[in-house]
Amino acid sequence: MHKFKWVLFLVLSSAFLLQTALASTPQNPLLTRDALYVSFNGVHKFNQATLERKWSALQGLQTFDPVMGKNLLYVGSPQGLYALDPDTGQQVWRIEESRTIFSPTVARQIYAGSLHGALYSIEPASGKINWRQQFPGWIYSPVVLPDQNQLWAGGQDHKAFAMSANDGRQIHTIALNQESVFSPIDLKNNRIAFNLFNGQTAIINTVTAKIESWLDGSTQPKNLIFDDRFIYRSSRDGQLTAFDRKTYRQAWQKPIVGQDLTIHPSSGSQILLSDLDKILVLFDPQKRGEIWRKAIPGNWFSPIQVDAKNIIYFYSANLQPYQLSAVRINAQPTK
Repeated sequence: MHKFKWVLFLVLSSAFLLQTALASTPQNPLLTRDALYVSFNGVHKFNQATLERKWSALQGLQTFDPVMGKNLLYVGSPQGLYALDPDTGQQVWRIEESRTIFSPTVARQIYAGSLHGALYSIEPASGKINWRQQFPGWIYSPVVLPDQNQLWAGGQDHKAFAMSANDGRQIHTIALNQESVFSPIDLKNNRIAFNLFNGQTAIINTVTAKIESWLDGSTQPKNLIFDDRFIYRSSRDGQLTAFDRKTYRQAWQKPIVGQDLTIHPSSGSQILLSDLDKILVLFDPQKRGEIWRKAIPGNWFSPIQVDAKNIIYFYSANLQPYQLSAVRINAQPTK
């Protein structure tokens, strides 16, 4: 349970394509056409161009990664799942206010996991619960595969579950070696990945419902992203590892920081990384080297690379922890 307590006191990480973020999956901060939404003691909206803070909602509440639906912004928390008006920050609906609900995955319905083991299908506009299925221990919000009408999720029970998106009926159950780390990642081409606490990543073929391969590792994975050739995985030992997408063999591994390497939302072909000591790194996976590195002092968090050179991060004043500022820095290549 101590592992989950560590998870609960951090904003949940989420996976994204190296080329473009998936709007239907939670991400912190969340970049839309002209706005940034960031989760930190509530949810806050900033104008992307001017960095003006437009509104703050749920201030003082621990909130997980925001995710944008067709008309509403959704965010999970230890006090239920919220739907907010993205223009004003006003609450539209809330469910399960005494439960910890993780931020959902958005498809035709929204699907959210929870600390108490319930997986929910929810009407996006009204918050009406269509169905819920119970699992042993916590269950993370699922990957949605619309072409197969399936959901895949994992959590505490050392298993990967495939369910019908219509009614939550379990279709497949696959034994894993360990608990999952956050939600699974859709690798496309009928493949999904489950990061596990023991350092491994299970690659599952969703057509055969079998484990196709394992990505090996010695310490807990933090994030996983991919491009056309490689799967990139960061880990708690500070390493960035690339695996071939066809063979799943390790292609290369680079020590980036001392510990707790995290991948943040990136732009183009670069990867934005950081550690707990507040070091920011831009990495070029094609050249397998750093482009830029900077240590940033102070109480900052949640960086995002918005284009080839510009990174935005957020800052909270010590005396006013809910009054956030956004800072833009130019990540010039290291000479």
